[in-house]
Amino acid sequence: MTAAPIDRPYRGSDADRPSGVPLPPERLPLLRAGQLRKHWQYVSFWSQELSFCAARANVGPLRKEYWGVWDRASRQFRQRAHLFTRRVQLEPNRVYVRDGDVEIAVTFEDCASFEVYRPADRAYI
Repeated sequence: MTAAPIDRPYRGSDADRPSGVPLPPERLPLLRAGQLRKHWQYVSFWSQELSFCAARANVGPLRKEYWGVWDRASRQFRQRAHLFTRRVQLEPNRVYVRDGDVEIAVTFEDCASFEVYRPADRAYI
């Protein structure tokens, strides 16, 4: 498969990702074109009983984590966000949250993941 051009936006699997710019899992510079490196991961699950999401965002050296659970039957929503902690673990086929009295462990098969690339002046997202 041919690599996508780096001068146009891209969304897809990693099979045809753009080449010529560093992309994960390569090590990325902390600063590029005056912009801090940003990396985020987000996972969500939805069912008739509950909805759950967890996220981790890194902007330069800063880390923020978030999780939320909506229990439809009890109509309760719980959420937390933290800076610098490691209460949310996102692995390729597993999400684990341990935060106070909340513990969530979910394993799953890889599905519907995609990558996004967009050039922005001398930098890219």
